[in-house]
Amino acid sequence: GGPGKAAGNVVEIWGGMGTQPAHDRHDGFHAFTDKEGGIKYLLNNQSGDWKQDKAYNIMTTALRNNEKIDMVYGHNDPMAYGAYLAAKDAGRDKDIKFIIGIDGLPDEGVTWVNNGQLTATFLYATPGAEGLRQAVKLLKGEKLEPVITLPTMLITKDNAPDILKKNGLL
Repeated sequence: GGPGKAAGNVVEIWGGMGTQPAHDRHDGFHAFTDKEGGIKYLLNNQSGDWKQDKAYNIMTTALRNNEKIDMVYGHNDPMAYGAYLAAKDAGRDKDIKFIIGIDGLPDEGVTWVNNGQLTATFLYATPGAEGLRQAVKLLKGEKLEPVITLPTMLITKDNAPDILKKNGLL
């Protein structure tokens, strides 16, 4: 419905509660969703510990305790997929509008998006390669930028096949 018009019941499944990526993913999500008065959060900080089976159990409980779930946000793709499997096993996967994960690995999230099991995933670029590029610049005596933002990408059914082809998976 556009900014200020979003509404629905949301299940958020955290990664590890004590990890910075989980807090970053939670904070980034809430920076936008908290501005939407029509969104209701159904769980209080449930940690799936980055694992598919734990997310399955969390989602099973959420489905049992909530008649209507509109969106699931897993802090990684395996947890989003675990939530999808729980919804499918309960016969409610078609009732959920969006199941979203993070990481965008071709053999996990991108494949599940392509198969229609996840609605979307976001590429979570890891800093290793860029860290090495910056180290080389430093060794050459070049100036480093104080802040480097790594690129991300929304992966949907529209671009998932191309990503899978580029990675030799389709």
